[in-house]
Amino acid sequence: MFSLYLRPRGIALLAGLLAVASAISGCDTTTACTAKGCGPNATLLLSVPAAAGSAAMLNVKVCRDADCRTAQIKVPAAGAISSASFDGAAGATPGSMSTVIGLLKPNSASALALEVTWQVFGAEPKNGERYTVAVSDGNAAPMASLDKTATYEESTPNGKDCAPVCKSVTLQ
Repeated sequence: MFSLYLRPRGIALLAGLLAVASAISGCDTTTACTAKGCGPNATLLLSVPAAAGSAAMLNVKVCRDADCRTAQIKVPAAGAISSASFDGAAGATPGSMSTVIGLLKPNSASALALEVTWQVFGAEPKNGERYTVAVSDGNAAPMASLDKTATYEESTPNGKDCAPVCKSVTLQ
């Protein structure tokens, strides 16, 4: 059996070293934080009439204020999901970058469900931003649209006193 005996001076020295190491590392010993990041800032949900399913591809244009992106999403077979990344950054906030992804899946016999997620990097989302989605068939005939203003909710996924502070909204 192994035992360790530290004299009072040794205990004080060890405690001092641990305190210095903690201060140097930037650790706050009173708060335990995890390392989760933020999810998408905006999730846009839209029901597209099943009549759109007769088209092989749907044209989708999504905008966050003046920053507009476009994509073509293949209409999926029953039980399948189609996805697309949205191209373009016309009107984007200088110094910012966004990732915009769309998922399309059958929702019921009468509708397809479109979910678009928008993640902003380098610029903080602000309440009052306007999100629009326009879906058309291959002949540019309108199929569905969404026009909503964002009021973001704040969350701290790593704990109350831990970074980051995330802003998100779901619009439908």
